[in-house]
Amino acid sequence: MVICDDEALRNLVAEELESYGLPEVTFSAHLPERPDPSLANFILLGSEFRLPFGHIVPPEHVEGFRLMEFDHQGARYWVISSSSARGRHYGFARFLEGNDRLQEEPGFDLRGVVEGFYGPPWSWEEREDMVRFMSDLRMNLYVYAPKDDPLHRQRWREDYDEETMGHFEEIASLASSRLVDFCYALSPGLSIDYGSEADVDAVERKLRSLYGVGVRAFALFLDDIPDELQSEADRKAFSSLGEAQRHFLMSLRKRLRNLDPVIRLFFCPTMYHGVEATEYHEEIAKLPGDVAVFWTGPQICSKKIGSDDAKAMSKAFGRKVLIWDNYPVNDYDRKRLHMNALRNREPGLPGHVSGILTNPMSEAEASKVAILSYGDYLWDPVGYDPDESLERALIFLFGTDVLPLARTFVSSLVDFFFDPEDPRWRWAGRAFEGDDLDIERALARYGEMSKVRDLLCLVENERLVEEITPHVEKVADIGDLGQLHLQREIRGRKVARNASRVFSNGILRRMLD
Repeated sequence: MVICDDEALRNLVAEELESYGLPEVTFSAHLPERPDPSLANFILLGSEFRLPFGHIVPPEHVEGFRLMEFDHQGARYWVISSSSARGRHYGFARFLEGNDRLQEEPGFDLRGVVEGFYGPPWSWEEREDMVRFMSDLRMNLYVYAPKDDPLHRQRWREDYDEETMGHFEEIASLASSRLVDFCYALSPGLSIDYGSEADVDAVERKLRSLYGVGVRAFALFLDDIPDELQSEADRKAFSSLGEAQRHFLMSLRKRLRNLDPVIRLFFCPTMYHGVEATEYHEEIAKLPGDVAVFWTGPQICSKKIGSDDAKAMSKAFGRKVLIWDNYPVNDYDRKRLHMNALRNREPGLPGHVSGILTNPMSEAEASKVAILSYGDYLWDPVGYDPDESLERALIFLFGTDVLPLARTFVSSLVDFFFDPEDPRWRWAGRAFEGDDLDIERALARYGEMSKVRDLLCLVENERLVEEITPHVEKVADIGDLGQLHLQREIRGRKVARNASRVFSNGILRRMLD
C-alpha cells in the first residue's frame, strides 16, 4: 500500500510502479488506524510522521528527503519524508533504486534547462521528452526561449495560433505532472519602448494568454540587444538603459502579481556576463529580490565559473544570480557537437548562486550527455565526478554494447573540434615528432576513430543517429586520413633506415667512383 495525499505525486508514483512491472498497488491518502494484516509492505510519502515506531521529520531543505525503513508488527514500512512533493518524488526514486535508508538534499535550488539557443528550435515532441528526462534527473525548471521562434523575439507582439497554444497547454500540464516548472520567456528588446504603457500592455497580454493555458512562470529576456536606449522617447524619459529596464520590469511585475501572486518572474539582463559591477548593475539591483536575474559567467560561453566571480556578481545584482550556462550550446558554430560532461564549475557555487540552467544544442538527443552530467552536478556538486557522469550518460544514450565506440566518438569530438589548445589532442601532432612507439599508438587511435561509423548502424535511437551522422562521418574520415598519413610516415622511416644501412658513406663513395 502507498500512502500519499498529493494527487500529482500519487499519479507519478503509480506510473513509475507500473513501469517497473510491479503487481497492482493500493493507494490511500492516509495510513489506516488498523492496517490490513494481509498487507506486508507500506510506502509512506509525506512531510512529518508520528508513527508507533518513530517520529520522522523532513530535512530542512524544502526539496531534501529522508528515507527510512522499519519493521513493525510483521509489516515493513518505508517512510519518505520531505517538505515538498518534489522531495518525496526524489526519495521515492531512490527507494526504487534499492535504497532503504538515505538522506539527501540538492546542492542548488534551481536546476534545469533553458531552450535559449539560436537556430532550429526543438519540436514539441522533443520538448516533452526533455521534460520527462529532466524530471528523472531531479531538475525543476524548464525555460522556453528559442531565439528563432519569431513570436518569442522578432514578432513578439503577435499572438500564437490555436494549435501552438494547445501545445503550450500540453507541455505546461506535463511539466506540472512531472513536478517541473514550465517557464515561458518573451524577448521584446529589439523593438520595445520601456516607457510605453502600450508596450507593457502588449507584454502583459501575451503573458496572460500563456497564463490561461496553465503557465505560472514567466521571463523577460533583454539579452543580445543594443546596450543603449534606442527610442527618442526613452532617451528623454530615462537617464540610462538600466533605469529604463528596471522601470519596465517593475510595471510588469506589478501586473503579474495582481494577476496571480504565485507567478514567478525571471529576467535576463542586457549585460549578462562579466565580473565587474557597473552603473547598469546598480539599477538592476534595485529590483525586488523575488525577480531572478541571469548571469552567464565571466564570458558569454565560460570555460570556468568560480565562486569568487559568482559572489561578486551576486553582490552587483543585489541577489544570488541564476547562472545561464552556455554549454553545450553550439549555435555560434553549428559544425561543432558538444557531447562531454560539464567541467570546471566549482563545488562551492551553491553558496553564491540560486541555481544553474544549461543552454543546450538544437540537437536535443545529443545534448542529453551534457544535461545528464548537469543533473549529477546540480544535485551533488561536492561529490560530482565528470568522468563518472560522462560514462553514465554514454551508457544511457548509446547502451553498453557500443560503449567503446561511443567513448571514442565523444573523445574525438573534444580532441579535434572543441579546443585546439587542449592538451588532450596533442598526441596527433606528437606522432610525427616522436619515435615509432608514438606512431603505433597514434595509428591505433586513428583506427579506433575509423570504426565509429559502426555507431550509425548499431545505435537504435533514430533521432540520435540523425543528429550525430555528419559528426560521426567526420571523425571516421579523420581516422582514415590519419592512418594513411602515418602509414606513409612509417614507410618513409623504413626507407631512410634501410638506405642508411646499405648506403654508408664509404660504400656509396666507392660505388660512385
